[in-house]
Amino acid sequence: AFFRNSRRTATWHGLQYKITPSCVTEGDIYSFSSKFRVDVNADQPVQIKVQIKSSIGGVGAWKTVKICPAQTSSDGWVECGADISFNEQQSQSDEVELYFETWAVDDNGDLVQLEYSKTAVVDFDDISASFVKGPVTSLLVPSGVSPCWGSGSKVLVTSHTIKYDDQNVRTITSSEPASSPDLTRLVLDAPVPPSVTTKAHEGANPNTARAVEVALLSRNAVFTAATTEGDKKSGGHVIIFHTAAPQLIEGVEINNFGQAGNLGRYPLHFHMCGSSEGSAISKNLVRESFQRCYVLHGTHNVTLDSNTAYDTFGHCFLLEDGAEEDNVMQYNLGALTKAQPQEDMISQEETDDEPSTYWLTNPVNTWEGNVAAGSERSGFWFEMREHVRGPSQTLHPEKRPKYLSLKHFNNNIAHSNSEHGLKTYPGAGYAPTEAQAAFTNMESFRNRGDGVFFHNSRNLAVVGGFMSDNRIQVDFDRVTNTRVSDATITGYSPLYKSVVDTEGNNWYHRHCPSSHALVGVQLHTYWSGEGDARGFVVENTSFEHLGKETTCEGSHAMNVDNYEDRGYFDIRTSVSGLTFDGNTEPFEACSAKYDGVGGIDTIAIRDLDGSLSTGAGTESYILSDSDRMTSLLEDGTCTALPDDTCAVECPGLCLRSKYYKISSLVSSTTQLQVVDTVTGKSVSIYGYFDETDENDEDTKTYNHRTFHVALPEQGGPFTATFVDNNDNAFWPTYVEEVTDDTPGNCGTSDPVITVVEPPVPEGFCDELIVNGDMANGDEGWLHNEGGLDLHDEGVDGPGDSALKSDSRAGTWHGVAQFLDTRCLVEGEMYKFQAQIKMEGIGGSADPGCDVWTNSGCPAVYMRYETAGGNSHYVNIFDGPTVNGDWATGEWNTVEGLLTVTQDMAVNAESALVYFNGASVGVNIIVDNVSMKPYVEEPIICSDVIVEEDFSTSFGGWEGNGSPFSLETADSHTSGDQYFAVQVRPQSWHGPLIDIDVGCMSPGLYLLTAKLKVHRNGNFVGTASNCELSDDGCTGVTYYYRDSSDQSYWKGFTTVTPYLTTDEEWTDFAAYYVFTEHDVAPGNAHRIYFNGPEANIDIMVDDVRLVRAPAELSPDVSTCDGDLIVNGDAELSVLPFTQPFSTNAWKTKLVSESEAGNQYFSVKNRWGNWHGLQYSLPTSCLTEGDIYAFHARFRIHSSTPSHVKVVVFSQANPDVDADKSWDVTVDCPTQTQDDGWVECAALHTITSHQGSSGLVKWQLEVHEDIYAVVDYDDFSFAPYVEEPTVCSDVILFEDFSDPLSRSAWWGNGNSGGNLLSTSNSHTPGDQYFSVEGRTGSWNGPIIDLDLTCLSPGLHFFSAKIKLHLADLFSGTASNCAANNQKCIQAVYYRRDVNDQAHYRVPSTVTPIQTNDEEWFEFAAYYTFTEEDLVSGNAHRLYFEGPEANVDIHIDDVKIMRAPAELTSPPSTCDDLIVNGDAELAPAPFTQPFSTNAWKTKLIVEQENGNNYFSIKGRWGNWHGLQYHLPAACVNEGIAHTFSVKTRIHSTTPSHAKIIMFAQTDPNINADKSWSLLGHCPTQTIDDGWVQCTLSYSFTAHQAQAELIKFYYEVPEDINAVTDYDDFSFTPN
Repeated sequence: AFFRNSRRTATWHGLQYKITPSCVTEGDIYSFSSKFRVDVNADQPVQIKVQIKSSIGGVGAWKTVKICPAQTSSDGWVECGADISFNEQQSQSDEVELYFETWAVDDNGDLVQLEYSKTAVVDFDDISASFVKGPVTSLLVPSGVSPCWGSGSKVLVTSHTIKYDDQNVRTITSSEPASSPDLTRLVLDAPVPPSVTTKAHEGANPNTARAVEVALLSRNAVFTAATTEGDKKSGGHVIIFHTAAPQLIEGVEINNFGQAGNLGRYPLHFHMCGSSEGSAISKNLVRESFQRCYVLHGTHNVTLDSNTAYDTFGHCFLLEDGAEEDNVMQYNLGALTKAQPQEDMISQEETDDEPSTYWLTNPVNTWEGNVAAGSERSGFWFEMREHVRGPSQTLHPEKRPKYLSLKHFNNNIAHSNSEHGLKTYPGAGYAPTEAQAAFTNMESFRNRGDGVFFHNSRNLAVVGGFMSDNRIQVDFDRVTNTRVSDATITGYSPLYKSVVDTEGNNWYHRHCPSSHALVGVQLHTYWSGEGDARGFVVENTSFEHLGKETTCEGSHAMNVDNYEDRGYFDIRTSVSGLTFDGNTEPFEACSAKYDGVGGIDTIAIRDLDGSLSTGAGTESYILSDSDRMTSLLEDGTCTALPDDTCAVECPGLCLRSKYYKISSLVSSTTQLQVVDTVTGKSVSIYGYFDETDENDEDTKTYNHRTFHVALPEQGGPFTATFVDNNDNAFWPTYVEEVTDDTPGNCGTSDPVITVVEPPVPEGFCDELIVNGDMANGDEGWLHNEGGLDLHDEGVDGPGDSALKSDSRAGTWHGVAQFLDTRCLVEGEMYKFQAQIKMEGIGGSADPGCDVWTNSGCPAVYMRYETAGGNSHYVNIFDGPTVNGDWATGEWNTVEGLLTVTQDMAVNAESALVYFNGASVGVNIIVDNVSMKPYVEEPIICSDVIVEEDFSTSFGGWEGNGSPFSLETADSHTSGDQYFAVQVRPQSWHGPLIDIDVGCMSPGLYLLTAKLKVHRNGNFVGTASNCELSDDGCTGVTYYYRDSSDQSYWKGFTTVTPYLTTDEEWTDFAAYYVFTEHDVAPGNAHRIYFNGPEANIDIMVDDVRLVRAPAELSPDVSTCDGDLIVNGDAELSVLPFTQPFSTNAWKTKLVSESEAGNQYFSVKNRWGNWHGLQYSLPTSCLTEGDIYAFHARFRIHSSTPSHVKVVVFSQANPDVDADKSWDVTVDCPTQTQDDGWVECAALHTITSHQGSSGLVKWQLEVHEDIYAVVDYDDFSFAPYVEEPTVCSDVILFEDFSDPLSRSAWWGNGNSGGNLLSTSNSHTPGDQYFSVEGRTGSWNGPIIDLDLTCLSPGLHFFSAKIKLHLADLFSGTASNCAANNQKCIQAVYYRRDVNDQAHYRVPSTVTPIQTNDEEWFEFAAYYTFTEEDLVSGNAHRLYFEGPEANVDIHIDDVKIMRAPAELTSPPSTCDDLIVNGDAELAPAPFTQPFSTNAWKTKLIVEQENGNNYFSIKGRWGNWHGLQYHLPAACVNEGIAHTFSVKTRIHSTTPSHAKIIMFAQTDPNINADKSWSLLGHCPTQTIDDGWVQCTLSYSFTAHQAQAELIKFYYEVPEDINAVTDYDDFSFTPN
């Protein structure tokens, strides 16, 4: 027997059974089962739906128990069963009934009412509902909670389904010990669903058991806001405001806080506290919040630990501005997070209407063990922004949260959320630029949307964790460089399936059955592979319950999203270490290929170990089973994967990818034909362009149509040809090639692929702009943002079209057009022309602009791209229009030239011309745009570079930032037109023209013009504007910008007299010497007039720039002659110049005449360095070359003055660094009474001068800075020394030759050294003077030539005069009177080790006795071999008198002593020569010591006999000394010493003779003294006394290089002593 239900006419016509209400208790579970059999017309499938209806007071409610499997007539009896869990509503009902309905099933698996289901006959049998277990009324929880969770406390049991609000709140009635000491039993006031209570054992598969959370909703300390009025949601709020001190809040309840719509009013809010280290918010409860929960705003280093939030509006735990860092959120729980209604939103910029329990805006924080258990949207939302927002923005303007690294995200849980468990969208996405952000051990389950949803992001990883019972477990959407590692991924778990069945299999509890598949990991094709894109990685991950058993059709472990298709799949995507249970389908590509709108057939996944395909352990590629992916492969490379997955596996295959970007304007039917030139295999690829909407996305210049090609690594070479829909090859304007797959992919090489470039049709490049007159609408045009629109009134008026860019939000926005790259041929020039006008904001009038400052004016640029996405920008037009100023409200014609460089021709993959520059919001309207080949007229070079009389046009001249015009009023010639620059706001504004340097070469150029400056009332009398106003006079500047875009400004030298009256036209003249660098090719070469202060108008006419005549340029071809041209001023002042400087502008260089002779004159000097200067040709200057300088000077001053010649050098004349100044000569001092004075000197080119780009000498006059100075007869010619012919005269200088003076200078800090004739020893005779001495060692100095010097005795002589006013008194000498040294000569040398040595020749000159007295100086010195060894310096100088004593010298002489005064005979018969003083004092000397400088050795005569005399003694050892020949000194050899002495003293005295020896005279060590003997005691009355002594030399003396004897007279240290007839002979 069985029940039959027949004659049905509706789906709900079916069996019905009343259940006794008293048997229905909340929480009871019954096991329902039944058998069904159907009889259906046409044998169509139907499904039996089992429901329970419960009624209270006649109001019924239905709950589905089970939808049984689909069945047809042929299936016979079919069993169906499910658990029934009664709820609270059912337990309180008056009537409870079991209903059976019969429904049809459509193709999508949905239940529908169809006629055959309404009339089907249904049989029933074995219907039962058996009791399984009663309600759950207690919970087992850890025993640690028992002290706090007492009777009467409220507890929250979080949602156990995919519904966010399936939570339960119960009251604890009691607590009692459980069977385990670790647990406590909480007895509840009402049952809870049984499926929430099972917890998995440690380490067990989470699919076997999954408990929800239980949280305490009671606290002893409670903050409750007053009851709100009406529907207004306005409670209290707690704010910690700008407080860095640590805050501790623990264990409190905050109820009804927060103020909806009121910014900053939240239950618990840290506001702009900066670092609040030490602050801890723990174990608190926020419930029934009207706006948010726990808010950290502009605050760092706070810990939120073990807090709860329940039943709240808006985001709950959150970081507000995106600047908050180093905070810790751990073990917190949020549940029932509700969306804020629109009317309660803070603003539309906030997102609380899409709430997340954790709203996270900065990743540099720690999240550990947190739970998001029921949000109306999402659990964790990483809403990263490009920049920090709110008040934190000014504190952290450079911080970019989207790109920061994730600090720590571990063991967090998200379940029962209406959207996603974890997501990065909406928002800017998350793309850390450094380490991959790892979300570790996350559990995301039973969410209605995705477990993890990564969107618009990159460089992210899901590591470990568990994802289950979500629609998609891990969704990679518009992301790249992402990874899933070591995760457990489940589709429809048996655990949750039993929950759904127990709860009645309600649609709102389950994902399945459905036509929407469950997916483990879903990949995406959005990213093109550029930049740091690297595809996806899925590794070491297990997949379970992702197959047909889910009853969601098409469920698989992995598939590809078909919603978007960029025509590309990143071939670096890889999988490895994957495992699948028996209920899981691993992979399918069919849904991507055929379903929806995508049609993706480009899938390529690298299976590193075969775990996704059938070849376990074998690396392969899994590809879409499509011609697109397999046509280029060798036959047999791939085999189909089983189960109709629309995919193939290709063992051993390695792929490379390239993609090409072309114009978005080409037809969508365009294909790229790729051919393997070896095998002939080919594939045709359609392009992809995904931006085609009403916002002109398809005409944005940065949106391209792209073509992606996957190539076998070992294939080819390949060709790639673009073809139209008729298979005709064509060139799509440009092709940008990207090779994107090298990092991380297989193989080591790239296959060769060549893009075929069809030949350019004849005449094609005669016009590069397509549709420049807009006759075909906007064809060919794009825009750099700002939109694209046709304007209904072009240049020709209404009906003529123009093109307009509207909605411009940036100055760089504007219309644009790509050029055909085939027309970019190196050296080709194109002339750009266009007509432009502007339209103000909102269609208002043209606002105008300043073309001279480029302020708000349109400009035209070209951007060309080279390999690797490198952008280069070229300015085509940016400045004045063809007519000068911008004509407001009118069409303005603009022009520019583009020269194709080698880089453009060879490397440009695309070239874009675009308009930009106008102010934001101002529309740019263009018409008649063209870009045609430009052929310059052949240049016929002449000496004339610029010549313009402005008779017909501007001639290319402009105002350099100021308005300009052509005028005739008050012209220099009535009716003649001139060029005027008026209303100048800056002194540097003035007439300007670009010059062509193609015909220019280095050298002198002259500029002339008619010039007038004007401002009413500017001039008074004859005073000039520049002199009166202390501003610069009108001048000319040469400006150029080199190929590196470095700018330089060079001033012409002006030779025009001052302008003296207003409205006076002046013949202006100036000149400049152009260098090689000046005339090198660059980006700009201009000359412009400037100088007068602002608001003075400048008018010019008949401007001419010409090369100077050849006679004004030196011949640098040989450099043999004089490097100075026009040194006699006979031609003009050129090429001599005056200093160009702001503080030398009054100084003028002119040429004057006197008695038929031309000369230079420098006037209006007011600085010592305001003088003449001359630039030398650097090509002729070589280090070490010697030049002879000569000139004549005349100084118009009564103050004694002299000309100083300074050579200035600068390594690079364009870089203000690496300079040097060298004084060549101080010319003779003179006054105006001296007339013309000659000056000559030798100058040796230094290393710096020889390598510098600028070398010039400049003339200075220091004593009278205002004196007029005249110059004439300059020369600077190579100097060739006469061959040296040696004689006994080593040096003789009488200073009669000005050139020879150049070898002498003042040693040390001398104030001046010069030639003079004033008070000479012989009237008119010239001498050398060193004045302004600051130290006693300062004096005349000269370098000695060692060529003719040899070891031996030399005499020194000179005429000397010492001078200092009031220095001398009576007959006392300066040295005697002032206790200073008398003048002496010093021989100075510095050896190769830079060790200095000083030797003082013995002076035999009488003491100077009065001021202004010339005296004969004499001294002698014996040069040793060591003295004459080559070194770094050999010099003679004079020193001695105290500072400020002038030293004048003349007739300086060094000569070799006669042979009879040189070394003793080789026989060593007598060791002393000239012992009788008949020849000279030499070689006898006096001691050299600072305290013996008064002592003098001289030769005197008595009765025809010469003898030695020592005068001026004032020390016992001040006496005579003699150097013995070391070669004649031998140890132990006895000698007889003989001498006659006479002591002029009444005190009995005697001569004591000392022997001194020193091993090395250059080392102050190893010395010895020994007594030679004592002579007899005597007085003056004894006359001459004979002294004879015997002496044997010691071993030390025999070894010494220096051995001498010297005299002492101990008794009378002041006595004059005489000596004669010395001999020292061997016995």
